[in-house]
Amino acid sequence: MQGTIDPEAVISAAKHQIISSNYAQVEEARATVFATLEKCAHDEAVSIPLYLRFADLEIELRQFKQATKVFEQAVVAWSSSLQLWERYVSFCLDRQKYSNAKKIVVRANEILPAPCHTALWTLLEENENTKADVPALKAQLEAGSTITAVAPAPAPIPTPSPTPSIEPVELKSTVYFQKLPTTLPVTPDCPYLLFDPVDPAITLPTPVLYQINEHSRNEMLFREVLRLWEIQRQKEVDTLYRWQDLIAMQMKEGSELYKRVYSSEASSDPKIAIEQQTEQLTLRHEFASRAATSQAQFIEITAMDRGSQLANQQRTLQALNVPLMTVTKDPLIVAQQRKVVALVLEAEAAYRKQQQQRPPAHRYVSFHRHDGMTAVVLGKPTTAVHALGRSLVGLKIFIHTEALHAAVAVEEVVVDRSTRDPVETIMKTIFQVGSSSLLLLMTEARLG
Repeated sequence: MQGTIDPEAVISAAKHQIISSNYAQVEEARATVFATLEKCAHDEAVSIPLYLRFADLEIELRQFKQATKVFEQAVVAWSSSLQLWERYVSFCLDRQKYSNAKKIVVRANEILPAPCHTALWTLLEENENTKADVPALKAQLEAGSTITAVAPAPAPIPTPSPTPSIEPVELKSTVYFQKLPTTLPVTPDCPYLLFDPVDPAITLPTPVLYQINEHSRNEMLFREVLRLWEIQRQKEVDTLYRWQDLIAMQMKEGSELYKRVYSSEASSDPKIAIEQQTEQLTLRHEFASRAATSQAQFIEITAMDRGSQLANQQRTLQALNVPLMTVTKDPLIVAQQRKVVALVLEAEAAYRKQQQQRPPAHRYVSFHRHDGMTAVVLGKPTTAVHALGRSLVGLKIFIHTEALHAAVAVEEVVVDRSTRDPVETIMKTIFQVGSSSLLLLMTEARLG
């Protein structure tokens, strides 16, 4: 029966069902394909092409999460298939999920024989966004299991309500995820960035405080610090979403494993019952181990990304002469650097508040008296001269293009009672001079 299954025909029928029902029967079509996969679960020649065509269909429907689910189920069922791993990695690269692609390559190379590794590394090396990480990933793989390289993360075992969660017998003390995490995982290699919360116990030397005070009005530094803060915040949000996607996928996989393993009743034959229990324990152990490995890989790659981000923050602020800034991962120095950054942010907030509270200067005209003369500084010549109007009559006016303390008279205008339109007379002179910052010096003595 299995030999008669045509993957192309199965997917074509599913696609026809979806389109003809105006997408109302998507779940039914998927269920049919999954049922067919169950039937040919032991026929590699049919199962692998069917998985690939199924994933292509989900991608065509733009159901990328469903496509990820299909790929995950495929590489679990046929973990020795290089073709499946290659398509899975290519799918992630096409979707610009570069972090996922790197994790999948490491995961695949831990399973596949050495001759298959080159093809997967080549996929990363041919992509501009991942080729720089290949040497580090190779070194990580050669160093051994990533589980020993980082602090063990809790392996999420899903809790499909109302059924109980699955727990490996030998890991009963492990804490599993009961819901999606809302915080980033701990990365021991790089626990803090410069905009993380400050340790209250950290103090700074007095000279450093004086140096920070010198930057209390440094707008360039403030702009750069705010830019770095926004970059860190956005990257943390993106990383949290990827972490939640990983945990959600594992919880869903565990739920399906539970249903599949415990859907059939226990056999009354003791021998068969023992075989069933052994198979259940094996599946649970494999799932828990696979989940822990995936999480450890995620944490390892996240730590690498955070280390690069920390160094970039330190170099940027060092170039702006911020005290204590140097590229290091020393916990004490990084803690002091976080304190410095927090003080700079406080200074920025105080400076911004001060700027907002400052009364606005008059837009058009200000008056100054000196040595028996009245200086009228006009920021907007056209508006201001029109505002003064006939009050200019009888004054000797000097037009300047610079501020009062550095001005040189460019033109002299005398507005007397015979002038028909003093505003027009002055404006013509303004336009001839080409002044945009106008200064009028007017004698207080009226002209005859």
